[in-house]
Amino acid sequence: MSAAKGNLDLTPERNDSTVESGLTALYLETEHLLDRIAFDTLWPGFFRLPFALYNPHGVWLPGGRVIPHNNRFLGNTAIAFEGETMAIWQVPDPGQVDRDTLAAGIVHEMFHAFQQIRKDPRQPMVLDFLEDTIDVEIFHRRALENEILADAYRSALLSLKREHLDRFMACRKDRAAHCQDISRSEFLSETHEGLAEYIGIRTLEQIAPDKARTRIDHHLAILTDPGTRLFDVRRMTYTTGAIFALVCEEAGQPVGHDIGAVRETLFELMSGNIPPEPPDAGEPDDGIVRMAQSLREERVRVFAAFRDTHSKRIDGDFSLAGFDPMNTVRLGDAILGTHFLMLTPAGSRDPLFLQGPVMAELEPGSRT
Repeated sequence: MSAAKGNLDLTPERNDSTVESGLTALYLETEHLLDRIAFDTLWPGFFRLPFALYNPHGVWLPGGRVIPHNNRFLGNTAIAFEGETMAIWQVPDPGQVDRDTLAAGIVHEMFHAFQQIRKDPRQPMVLDFLEDTIDVEIFHRRALENEILADAYRSALLSLKREHLDRFMACRKDRAAHCQDISRSEFLSETHEGLAEYIGIRTLEQIAPDKARTRIDHHLAILTDPGTRLFDVRRMTYTTGAIFALVCEEAGQPVGHDIGAVRETLFELMSGNIPPEPPDAGEPDDGIVRMAQSLREERVRVFAAFRDTHSKRIDGDFSLAGFDPMNTVRLGDAILGTHFLMLTPAGSRDPLFLQGPVMAELEPGSRT
């Protein structure tokens, strides 16, 4: 990585006491909700882990501690902090937060912390998902697979559910044989993010069953009518991984396994000896072709607009220390982060936090 453009983060103004007291109360409410969750029923060996809530001004920690915010707390994720692995969640306005959904989101991130503690080797190459090339035929086949997966979930008859599930796995195996690298990253992300979303749904089933049903219906709608999300492979793996896990469970194929001791992805574990079989694909839908062209044109426009309006430049050799994969796009060998990028200068251990929008030029063909 050779250069980056952007602005360094600025210290925000102090928060008001109403929001601070609201976050203190929200933290306690969340703890009480977590008390109701049987973690060991969500996944073999899974257990409750610490969590933090934060806003741009402060971080609310276990034991009633509140510390000033720093850039270690970014996004909703799991981090190592003071010798522990914990879930973190950003709460700009505690008055606008659904308590049950927040608890499920925190358990989602606790599962990521659990994956880290278990040293799960199945980590996706995140930059693979930022590739700007679009193979319309591959995405057409993905869309067909997703419809079969939705049919599998919706099937009330067990034999039909299993039939659709086997068909989904067979078609996907055939497609994966034509694009092995990106398929492997897709399967890894389903194992990492899709399973965490599955855990979040299972959490809602324990504390707010109606909201679990709503969450599942949302994912089913994405599978059958994804719009441009079809081309956002990483984001789609939250949906495909979660619904795939739910279908496997309902079909009598438990997904639980010893995280850290297994190298196969969720899909590889569950598909077993299912042979590949091509779908009755036909020609790609005109809508998919148009969306692909439109997304490519929009990406070119966004990068051109950035270059036209930003002139501050930092030259040097950097490694990519962090970025928001939900808000970063790639064009050729450049990435553009609308929220932030973290770059570590060569020979240093201290990353620079660059507030977005910020662009970085990558070494040709970079995957890390």
